Amino acid sequence: MNLSLYPHAASARAEPPDNLARELNAIAQVRKKTGTLPKPATGNWRARMLKLYLGLNRRGGYFKKDTGNRIYNPETNALWSRTRRRRREIRHRSVVYRRLNQSELVLRHAQSEVESEPERGTPSPVDPEHIEVQVNFEPDPTDLVLSSVPGGELFNPRKHKFSDEELKPQPMIKKAKKVFVPEESKDEKYWSRRRKNNVAAKRSRDARRLKENQITVRAAFLEKENAALRAEVAELRRDFGRYKNIVARYQAKFGPL
Repeated sequence: MNLSLYPHAASARAEPPDNLARELNAIAQVRKKTGTLPKPATGNWRARMLKLYLGLNRRGGYFKKDTGNRIYNPETNALWSRTRRRRREIRHRSVVYRRLNQSELVLRHAQSEVESEPERGTPSPVDPEHIEVQVNFEPDPTDLVLSSVPGGELFNPRKHKFSDEELKPQPMIKKAKKVFVPEESKDEKYWSRRRKNNVAAKRSRDARRLKENQITVRAAFLEKENAALRAEVAELRRDFGRYKNIVARYQAKFGPL
């Protein structure tokens, strides 16, 4: 490097001036008049001119006036080394962030939120009774009427529940043997007892038929709901498997969470 082309580089070993802006303007005037200090195509040319003025080479050393040998300044070399290392780290991080896909970025954001909010409480549990599953179930209105208590509310298969006693298997009732009663013994007391027995038997049959209809309609709804829940569980399993693979790839690249 011919230092004769750079008159300000001759005093490279001198201390930097106090007013750097004034010296930079002086360097700019020299460049305009002599043309010996070419303006770079890109970058901050004032910083480049100041570097030439101080006699710094690209590695941060000083130039000796006579021989052109480099006399390194440890503080300057350390400064430039840290600067280059920092630039390499920034470039590396930018490349890494560009290669991350959207899912990995979401995971990184979620991890940062968890680390920044360690005291966040867990959400309150949800009551399963309040969860409603969207099921396309439209029962026949006639079945609902036959499953409803006369004079009461219409039977709702989505919310109705049976007790454990109602769902227990009922024993088979054997009919009693017929007892022959002679005609002369069929008095008013006998016919009154027969009428009451017939009313009770009819009431029992109606109650049993009503319960059977309710169980049938409720079972039809539960089958529909079970099919919808199975489809939802299958979809959740697919999503879980996909997210599990994403987390595994993230841990393989960046370490455990």
